[in-house]
This record gives sequence, structure tokens and C-alpha cells, in this order.
Amino acid sequence: MRLSLRNVVNISVLFLLFCGPVGSCPCCEQGKCHTSVSGTASEQRIARQARDDIEISQQKAVAAERTPKRSPKQRKIKFQSTRNARDLGGLPTRNGYIKDAMIYRSGAFCYATAEDVAKLGSLGLNTIIDLRTKREIEKKEGPDRLPSGSEIVTLHLPMAFKGDTKIGRYYSYALDNDESVGGFFHALANPKSYPLLYHCSAGKDRTGVLTALLLELLGTPRPIIMEDYLQSQRNSKKLEVNREWLREVFRLIDKAGGVNVFLVQQGANSADLKAIPAILEQK
Repeated sequence: MRLSLRNVVNISVLFLLFCGPVGSCPCCEQGKCHTSVSGTASEQRIARQARDDIEISQQKAVAAERTPKRSPKQRKIKFQSTRNARDLGGLPTRNGYIKDAMIYRSGAFCYATAEDVAKLGSLGLNTIIDLRTKREIEKKEGPDRLPSGSEIVTLHLPMAFKGDTKIGRYYSYALDNDESVGGFFHALANPKSYPLLYHCSAGKDRTGVLTALLLELLGTPRPIIMEDYLQSQRNSKKLEVNREWLREVFRLIDKAGGVNVFLVQQGANSADLKAIPAILEQK
């Protein structure tokens, strides 16, 4: 039977929604799945666009019920050296919203200007978590420039990756960094860590993965998690992000049976995971 392009798209979208990409469901792994349609490159592209359209519709529906208290513009913090800094405060959670001025995400501050350093100091940070590797810091970019005499505690929790593709990197960021993932959530479970800022180099990939895991733990709807992730590119067109890359993290969470199970498997302590919502949430 010859399938029309429309039918190919419909079947592909349904398959992606319920099973994920070809090869990710048990049937595919056993070579028994008859639902997937490979199609031409054009058909696959149309299927991805259809899925994006569905996700955007979901985002609008969720936004109508659980609107963030602050817009991306209000959450953004303007620095000269990085265009990707923002407060997570105001994003909806399971029981309310994230508290303002408690936890920030950004790019690195190795190129910070004097004005940036002063603004960074004004945040009153107790902790900065640097996700860059030792080689990035020592051979390429340099350490963060912090206020003179600052008592900010810097935790180095390097996240490396394996793989040649972007989606492969996200898979590796989530699965191959047990010590850093566990250390990140352990720091977040300590009230004395706050206010806290975490960053990688550009603040979009490694920072994006950990942000997605944190927001998933807090019960933030996935469409809003995706919107915060995509905000990196809106902040700067040079910063490339892609819905499908972050979807890989969601697929890993779902395959594990939920974010708590997944995070424990990746090195987090269950007691830490229970403590974090009480620290960060407000009604």
C-alpha cells in the first residue's frame, strides 16, 4: 500500500509522540515495530515541524493555566560579557513558583568587564557552580572574574561529553556525569548555598540540561521548561539550541520511570531531591 505524504506525517507524528524516535521503544529494539515510517528527508522534516506545532499548541494551553509570574525580559540579567544570564524566579512549579533572586543560570564570567563584576557582586551570591572542564578553564577561557575580596564559594563540577552529534552530547551530558549531577543537586539541597548561580561556557547546553532536570524535579510543565531552554537563542541568535536535543533528556527521564528515579540513577541523593522543593518553592 502506498502512503500519501499526509498519512506519512500523521503516522510519524503519532509514533514520535507515543514512542519517541525510531529505535527508542522496546518494539524497535526487538526489531518488531511496524509503526515507524522512515520516509524521505522531506517527509521527516515535515513530521518534525508537525510535532513542533503540536508542542507550541501545548505551550499555549499550559501558559493559559500556569503562566510564569515574570516574563523572560523581566528575568533576564544584562551583562556585557554574557547575554544569557537569567533568574529562574517566577517559573511555575508543582506547588507554586520558584522564589525570586535565589537561583540563576548564565554563561561563564571569564570575560567579565569591571561593570559585570560589580553587577555580579550585587546579586549577593553565596555559591557559583562552574560546569566547565579543567581544560576549558586552564587552556581556553580562564576562571570567572569575581568581585575582589568576594566570599563566594566556587564549586567546579565539570560536565564532559561523548559523541559526535549534538543530540549525542545531550545524551552524554545526562548519563555520563554522575559526580557532577549528584554534586549539583547536593549543593541545591543546602540552604546555605543560596543565592546560587550555575553556568557552563555559553550557558545553553550543560546549563540547559541541568535546568531541565531541576525544573522537572520541581514539577514545572515541560512546555515551559522547553520555553526557558529556547530562550537562550532568543537572548542571542549566535547561541544554537534545538527542541530535539532537549527532548532526548525528556526521553531518558521517561525511560527511567520519572525524574526522581533518573536522578538517583545518575548520582543524586534521594534526601537531597526531597529537600530542594521546600527551599526553592513559594506559593
